[in-house]
Amino acid sequence: MKKALIQGTRICEFGEEFPVHKDLQWVDVPDDTTEQDTYVDGAVVKQPDPTPPTWEEARRTSYPPLGDQLDSILKWANSMRLAGTDLPADLDSTVAEWLAVKKKHPKPEE
Repeated sequence: MKKALIQGTRICEFGEEFPVHKDLQWVDVPDDTTEQDTYVDGAVVKQPDPTPPTWEEARRTSYPPLGDQLDSILKWANSMRLAGTDLPADLDSTVAEWLAVKKKHPKPEE
């Protein structure tokens, strides 16, 4: 058992007992208690382990931001265009629009 400092149902910290405000109390809790658990009606309520993300969620949060991905694709498409490769019409017009936006709003010199 270890000592936990409790405020309401919140487990604030663990350690050696010291004098505390009347809104706090020291209690004995099992050794596996964490600050993510709560203390309700004289007992520790274990919080369930968070559900691991699905592969879709894990992949989605690991990719670079969509704007960066799109910028890379459009840079590649523009380099192909400049090298003389004929792009599909819809991609060619998207690259042209992208270049127009970059020209209208240039990146500041550093």
